[in-house]
Amino acid sequence: MFDVDSLVPLAVEVGLGEAEVRSALADRRYLPAVREDIAAAQALGATGVPFFVVDRRYGAAGAQPAELLLQILERAWADAHPLVTVPDADGCVGDNCAL
Repeated sequence: MFDVDSLVPLAVEVGLGEAEVRSALADRRYLPAVREDIAAAQALGATGVPFFVVDRRYGAAGAQPAELLLQILERAWADAHPLVTVPDADGCVGDNCAL
């Protein structure tokens, strides 16, 4: 499964050029990036597949129910887009301000 002659047809099937794939596999140009990905996954707790990563901060191992994956997505969104609170101003009540 992981020899060049097995990987190349899979890469070509998804639209990559055969010569480029063979060249990249021969010179291992992506090896540092792969090692970084492995380290990042291990830091998030990945020990197998499937493993879901959201926003490079949250990980979920194994087959998870949709509700849990939704919670992770919502948490990541909330952390990336915190609510901004503005102190009360003259003419403002709650979420409304007079113009």
